[in-house]
Amino acid sequence: MFNLITEIKLFFIVLLVYVILDLSMKLVLPTPYKNTYINNYEKVNGIGKSWPTGSKLWGSMTIAYLVAAFGVYYFCVKENSYLNAILLGIVLYGAYNSVNVAMITNYDTKLAAFDTAWGTTLVLLTTLISLLLGKFLVGNVTNKSIVTKKSLDSNNSLDRNNSLDIPATALETTTDLPSKSDNELGLESNN
Repeated sequence: MFNLITEIKLFFIVLLVYVILDLSMKLVLPTPYKNTYINNYEKVNGIGKSWPTGSKLWGSMTIAYLVAAFGVYYFCVKENSYLNAILLGIVLYGAYNSVNVAMITNYDTKLAAFDTAWGTTLVLLTTLISLLLGKFLVGNVTNKSIVTKKSLDSNNSLDRNNSLDIPATALETTTDLPSKSDNELGLESNN
């Protein structure tokens, strides 16, 4: 049974988990990788230029996180599929980084490989954590929908007397049919 409010709650769980994991990785990223990101940015944009700020940064980040989280929600969490999570991570981050390598002259291929590996891990972890939190906070996550205990109880409480449209008289055996003897049926006894 589809429940829009429950689906929206699950999407926001996915979004929150995705953003927290991604930003926390960037905060705890080992120094060599941080330097690679910073050096790559300076190679592409020029040394001494500052990172984007303001509405351009926040608007772009918001759209990117919403789109990516929706992909994780729709293709991985709703489908309860870790394989979909791995494939989606490779497709999303592999496509993004391949385009960057092709279009940006100084884009580092090591950074592209690292970012694709991180993106795949991020999508897989987001799926795993969102499924666990979803089961705890929202209800059971199943293919195509969220099933809560209440909806299970209401769907499984069939009234056995009214579940079939077969009249009770049709289920009773009748004994008022005329019976034929063995002789009338062509069966003779040897006794």
